[in-house]
Amino acid sequence: MSDLLIRKVTLHMKRQLRERARTHGRSLSEEAKALLEEALQKPAKDRKLGTELFNLIKPEHRGGDFVFEISGPAREPTHSSNRSIACCARTRAAVVRELWRKTASISRSVRLS
Repeated sequence: MSDLLIRKVTLHMKRQLRERARTHGRSLSEEAKALLEEALQKPAKDRKLGTELFNLIKPEHRGGDFVFEISGPAREPTHSSNRSIACCARTRAAVVRELWRKTASISRSVRLS
């Protein structure tokens, strides 16, 4: 058998573990081993970023679908000069950077595996 040392366990967590061990009639060490064994028996969730983003929206704010449509007739983009094309490219880049920043902050909070 090998040993495992877990550092920086909060006092609250240790109290919860002690109470749980007392409830199950086990020692603190036996309870910790039982919890680890239980956690390792469960298969890892296959988490997807899209699902995590969807779950961030409260159910009451979700629509029937996530299709975004612009009403009115479709029209061709108009570019009067190269300058306006460059302006659109800069705007597009700014939007992509903002989406990337938001996605990165969400994935940090979700801690995807």
